[in-house]
Amino acid sequence: MGAMPLTVRHHPTVDDFLAAAGAFLEKREAENNLIFGISSAIRVTPELFADDPPRFATVTDADGIVVAATLRTPPHNQVLAWTDELAAIDALADDLRHEDLPGVLGPTAAAARFAARWTDAAGRAFHVAVAERVFRLERVVPPARPARGGWRMAEPRDRDVIALWVVDFSTEALPEAPPIPDPKAVADRWIARIDGATS
Repeated sequence: MGAMPLTVRHHPTVDDFLAAAGAFLEKREAENNLIFGISSAIRVTPELFADDPPRFATVTDADGIVVAATLRTPPHNQVLAWTDELAAIDALADDLRHEDLPGVLGPTAAAARFAARWTDAAGRAFHVAVAERVFRLERVVPPARPARGGWRMAEPRDRDVIALWVVDFSTEALPEAPPIPDPKAVADRWIARIDGATS
C-alpha cells in the first residue's frame, strides 16, 4: 500500500487560513493555543505584520481533510499545529525547504521531524534551543487566604504596570528574542482592544 497522498495549500490571509484549518485546530485547542493567539494578533493588529506578511499553510489528505497546519510571522519561527499525521510534517518540510527559517516550534514529535527533514534538505544541523510545554488547568483550588479586592478591566492608568509585565513575560518566556522595542505601545494596544470590546 502506498503513502497517503497529501497536498500542501498556502492561504493568503489569516481568515482564509482559519476558514480552512479552524475546525482541525479546535480539535486540540489547548495544544494549538499559540496558533490561535498569533492568528488573533494578526486580525487585531494587522499593521504590525505589514512589513513581512504572515504565511499560512495547511496539509490535506486525499479526501481534502486538513491533517496539519502551520503559520509563520517573519522573522519568527515556523509554528506547527498538533497533528497525528507525521507524514504531513514531511510534506510541510519539503514544501518549505527553500525558506530561510530561524527555527520551528511545535509538539515535540512534529517539531523534531520537521527540523530533521528541513535541515537535511538544507544541508544544515539543528539543535533544541528551548523545550516548552502547554499546561491545562483542570481544577481550581481556592487559596486558604484569598487576596482582598476584585478584578477589573485594564485602564490607561495601568499602562506602566502592563508594560513591565510585557517585558518580564518576554524575558522569561522568550530569552533568545530581541527586546520589545516599545512595551508601552503594546500596553496601549491591549488597553485599547479591551476598551473597544466592552463599549
